[in-house]
Amino acid sequence: MQSVPALRQDSASNRTSGNSRKPRLSVHGRVYTVLYETFGLVRWWIARAGLRLYMLRLILRSFRGHIQILLSKDEPDVDLGLSFERDGHGNLVHCALTQARSDGIAKLEAKHPWVSFVDMQLFLEGFDLGVQWRDRTQDSDTGLPKSAGSS
Repeated sequence: MQSVPALRQDSASNRTSGNSRKPRLSVHGRVYTVLYETFGLVRWWIARAGLRLYMLRLILRSFRGHIQILLSKDEPDVDLGLSFERDGHGNLVHCALTQARSDGIAKLEAKHPWVSFVDMQLFLEGFDLGVQWRDRTQDSDTGLPKSAGSS
């Protein structure tokens, strides 16, 4: 819409100076320019509104799921895993996997203080999937990737 006043100024200067680089737009040309810019702005606004409505729908769906899970339990808890495990010699040691899960939750809460119990559960599900992927793709003795031939 910024160019419409500029067209009018050019039109006024055309009448006084007589020589201008831009040709005068006819009434139809000015109407077309205004309509084109207006509909372009409307298309942009609708596209942005559609994106915002989609994001709002996702947020509300997530919110509904969070509320259902939180209301379905008496006391929400997050299972971090075993506190201790036996090493190769049979001695009890702190479980490294549980410590890593606990550290991950602490980092998540530090970065996003608003996280809920549900968010923590989702984080731990992703953590468990990562551990399963590691176990499938790495040799447990060496920690190196498994060769393509051994499965």
